[in-house]
Amino acid sequence: MDTFAWLVSLEISIEDSFDLRVTDRATPFSDTLGKISPRWGNPFAATVACLVVTTVLGLIYIGSAVAFNAFVGSFIILSSASYLAAILPHLLSKRKNIEFGPFKMPDKLADVFMPIACAYIACFIVIFCFPFS
Repeated sequence: MDTFAWLVSLEISIEDSFDLRVTDRATPFSDTLGKISPRWGNPFAATVACLVVTTVLGLIYIGSAVAFNAFVGSFIILSSASYLAAILPHLLSKRKNIEFGPFKMPDKLADVFMPIACAYIACFIVIFCFPFS
């Protein structure tokens, strides 16, 4: 019973996050998925799309744990690479091309933490490429 309650709360969290992205037009097909249902008062198509994707991932896990682990591993690698792609250009240009907002990391701290972050991400991308056994 606890697992069922946990799954319901997890699905609600995922749907809320996806609904926010859809209504902000940050996902493909946001025009279709972001329409607010007059009956339910929420982006119902986004909720259904989220349920379908979650169900497909669950079926992949049931069908083959290796395939599911490959999906999870690729997500980790690609997410990490996106952070590396965001940090590395600023590290190489010494943050000369940034228009800073109200919050700015001091240059001395950035000079220390940005190379550490890039090295950390690069190492873990390599580690996650090793086969699981």
